[in-house]
Amino acid sequence: MRITASQRFERSRDEVLAALRDPAPLEAVMREMGAQVTRIAEPPAPRWECQLVWRNLPQSLRVSLSEPQVGAVMAILVNADHATAILRMALADLPEGRCRIDAEVQLQAKTLFAKLALRSAGLMRGRAEARLIRLITALGQG
Repeated sequence: MRITASQRFERSRDEVLAALRDPAPLEAVMREMGAQVTRIAEPPAPRWECQLVWRNLPQSLRVSLSEPQVGAVMAILVNADHATAILRMALADLPEGRCRIDAEVQLQAKTLFAKLALRSAGLMRGRAEARLIRLITALGQG
């Protein structure tokens, strides 16, 4: 399943990139989702081990942040037992020193349980896109 969103920032690409490269905002977002977060690698390629409860079951997540195109694309990979997610954020300059992030999340189910969950999430695509916009806003503002 693919979910896309775009968000404009009233800041320059360099300021938004600095916020995205900082591991603290991503850790804060994961903690707000109820995850216990342990950083296991430092920037420039931070990684985390996370634990959270989803649908009343404990889940282990491995999260990593990378910059496949330096200064232009940031990627967050989330690998769990039931599914994987790749969030790619492409940055573009706008007039008057502003910046835009075009984001895409690609979700891939590994189990029947996850396939059913993704199918129900697909029915609520608008809500998923709104959550993605909130996520990239939180990460990009630092």
